[in-house]
Amino acid sequence: MAGLLLALLFTIGCVEQAPAPGGDDGSEPTFTLEEVARHNTAQDCWIVVHGEVYNVTGIPCHGGSFGSTILQRCGTDSTALWDEKPGTGEPHSENAQSILDPYYLGVVAQ
Repeated sequence: MAGLLLALLFTIGCVEQAPAPGGDDGSEPTFTLEEVARHNTAQDCWIVVHGEVYNVTGIPCHGGSFGSTILQRCGTDSTALWDEKPGTGEPHSENAQSILDPYYLGVVAQ
């Protein structure tokens, strides 16, 4: 019954559906580096890796805690550190990428 009522309200224009992320053309959300830079604390931490923006606030990493390495990179392009982990010089693993994927927000505006 509630679903029918909601459908009716959408149909007659009483309730607006939330817009999909991105532009009206279905494009991905975009963010400037200046926008990313404003998210630079442990409570609000965004990073850029290979032109993609991630909200990594509270991401479990490095032993299950929010790592100091990530905290130092909040609000920045972290591609170099992603490609060469400090201390090892090795890139992050596919497993690390799979952990990062759910935190994806969009792309850096060109």
